[in-house]
Amino acid sequence: LNLNQPLLRAAALLHDIKRKEPHHARAGSTYLKRLGFNRVADIVACHMTLHFSRFTSDITEAEVLFLADKLCLGDCFELNFKQRFMDKINQNPSAEKEILLRYDTARHIQARIETIKGSPIFQGSQHPSPDFCAPPRAD
Repeated sequence: LNLNQPLLRAAALLHDIKRKEPHHARAGSTYLKRLGFNRVADIVACHMTLHFSRFTSDITEAEVLFLADKLCLGDCFELNFKQRFMDKINQNPSAEKEILLRYDTARHIQARIETIKGSPIFQGSQHPSPDFCAPPRAD
């Protein structure tokens, strides 16, 4: 994968900067653009919703962030993200179509990465246990 890792890292760290606000992806993007971080803002803007029609032949930083956002829950890493989507549908049945589109998009990105890589995203010793969580932070 030919990714701009500093750009992706910045977007990953900042993607939920406005998490407490409605439409936080758009709010975060707007905030970052005002600060002059236009490329980071463009990635942050689509970390919640990314459509197949936007895919290019190469995997983009926006796609990696979109998938990572679905694989992580707080400080935990969740390989079975399907259950998270099903829980969201149960919490908000009227949003089922949108939620399933996000799930399909995440699975599509995962499949594209695995095809390029020639193996599962996590393999052997790289594969965290299903309940893997980062150690608690000392605040």
